[in-house]
Amino acid sequence: MIFNLRNFRQKSKDTIRIGFSDNSPATERMMLEFLSAHFNIEITNNCDFLIHAFGQYGADGQYGQFLSHNAPVRIFFSQENIIPDFNISDYAIGFPYIEFGDRYCRGPNYLFYDSFDYLSKIKQTQPGNPEELKFCNFIYSNGNCHPYRDAFFKQLHAIKHVDAAGGHLNNCNTQPQAAFSAGWEAAKVAFQRNYKFSIAMENSSTPGYTTEKIVHALAAGTIPIYFGDSLVARQFNSKRFINCHDFDNEDQVISRIIEIDNNDELFYSILNEPFFPPDLPDQKENLKTFFAHIFSQEPTTAKRRNPHVWGPMYESRVGRSKSPAS
Repeated sequence: MIFNLRNFRQKSKDTIRIGFSDNSPATERMMLEFLSAHFNIEITNNCDFLIHAFGQYGADGQYGQFLSHNAPVRIFFSQENIIPDFNISDYAIGFPYIEFGDRYCRGPNYLFYDSFDYLSKIKQTQPGNPEELKFCNFIYSNGNCHPYRDAFFKQLHAIKHVDAAGGHLNNCNTQPQAAFSAGWEAAKVAFQRNYKFSIAMENSSTPGYTTEKIVHALAAGTIPIYFGDSLVARQFNSKRFINCHDFDNEDQVISRIIEIDNNDELFYSILNEPFFPPDLPDQKENLKTFFAHIFSQEPTTAKRRNPHVWGPMYESRVGRSKSPAS
């Protein structure tokens, strides 16, 4: 996708008025840090560009508070496995591999984590001594997930002890830090550094939905045991982790784990693999260009959603809903 940026160089010194709605504080903080690094922005309720999600609920039980905001341009961004709705958002950043003119950019949430910047800098792991490492960790607070994750943990744990250190299924009387709290990422990665393997599985399984979980496990110098995005090998070198999607069943995955655990030479050979496949596009640069294209336009011309007939009707019906499940 080639974006029209001819006006952005002249406008880049202008203040870009940004607002947020329906996002968690952690999501807002990540996006704000990214935008502040590249653009001259002002956070204001009287904004031209509103960055929003769908999943946060207001005090009155309603969701979709962004629908009542008068910002001319809406930009969808969420860290959750949600497909953007272009009927009510002008632009979107998400996980799926989709194309929709100048309105969409793939931007998985791991791009906004310090661990991803670390991986991009060092390129591959500096291995330690496997004899000093514990076997495997499992750090989760959410039990409402794809059943594969819990089932796999229990099956592997029955064969060799796995330290469950999160709030969910905890079996080692320790927790690195509450998820998404200040310092959480660094504490989690530091904890994982004590292990050979990390169970790095998503809450759900959808093509393109890759989150920070595999990034944290790689940054810790462990071998991730991954499940979730069947297309994960597009983003990360499949020789550097165990991709459950490459196996027929859990027994085969566990056999591979035990084989690696019992063979230091094999363990080191995997750790020595680069994190990323060759010729991977610069995803953060793509995201920067995407925003620059949006901000290069006047808000009235940047608007993309349908303002006529079924556009407002659809939006009105969404606004009357009480919850995503209703």
